[in-house]
Amino acid sequence: MSSGKLEEGTLIGNRFRVVGLVGTGSFGSVYEATDDQNPAHPRVALKVLHARFANDKSIRARFEREAKALLLLESPRICPLLDWGSTSVGPSQTPIMYLALPFVEGTTLGKLLETASPMEEERAIRIAIGICEGVAAAHAAGILHRDLNPDNVLVGASDAIRLGAALSLGLSPCPRRA
Repeated sequence: MSSGKLEEGTLIGNRFRVVGLVGTGSFGSVYEATDDQNPAHPRVALKVLHARFANDKSIRARFEREAKALLLLESPRICPLLDWGSTSVGPSQTPIMYLALPFVEGTTLGKLLETASPMEEERAIRIAIGICEGVAAAHAAGILHRDLNPDNVLVGASDAIRLGAALSLGLSPCPRRA
């Protein structure tokens, strides 16, 4: 692990082999990886908390809450959690925490809006409905996505929508009305 970036071929959790970096945010990075143990989902997205947060108990607790919240969500509009955990990597045994989700071929809504704007009305409505279905499924499970933005909406083939797990630690329990 050089400069905080996972090297190609790094094995995470004795299961996921890093292929390459997809993107980086303020709390973590997303890597494309292969799942050595799951032929049904051979390509995964590994969301890895930045190593600088590894010893921050508050952030680690939020990360664990996010992983547990994702386990409650079952919807074709939300990326399912395949695995999560913590491990050490590299010669210095740097501690990291990770979420593993299916890799979604496509782009984010943010990137799509940059390249396909203005969007045809029918397509925009189809995408908006997909987002609403994902948010409704999260709310039905008692989860509030506090960082819903175009960069956390994945747009796949035929405009299939999936809400991604935000490594901004944006999932939290949804307040219930009495």
